[in-house]
Amino acid sequence: MTRHDLLVEHVLGVLWNSESDNIGYESTVPERRLTRRAILSVVSSVYDPLGFISPFILAAKKMTQELCRRSISWGENLLSDILTSWMKWMEDLPKLNQTSLPRCMKLQRVTDARSLKFVCQQENCESVTQYFQFWSHTVSPPIPIKIIMLH
Repeated sequence: MTRHDLLVEHVLGVLWNSESDNIGYESTVPERRLTRRAILSVVSSVYDPLGFISPFILAAKKMTQELCRRSISWGENLLSDILTSWMKWMEDLPKLNQTSLPRCMKLQRVTDARSLKFVCQQENCESVTQYFQFWSHTVSPPIPIKIIMLH
């Protein structure tokens, strides 16, 4: 067991590094026949209770929705257009292992904050993006300190 293994714990389905206080994700690329069942299995294995990687997961969920719309059976091989999209998504899946986000953001000298919310509704999905903008009034006019984006 390495030092890294001792510092990283599974909490609420995500990885938590207690030394850096960062949250990360763990994913594996399974070797299996590409069917509707396999896609659903992989998409379901990526757990994101906080929604930080939901834009990434949404693309795969839309593919599963398209398979249902086309009435593809559970054991049937993927069609070429969906197969191309799926292979591209699977190339990005291992990058989740490199994702690390601070669990807690400590902002000092913040005297004002603003929340901006953008909503987009399309035919088959909805998206909400929220930005938080923080200011410090140590100089005039207020200078933006940080913008955080949540999906």
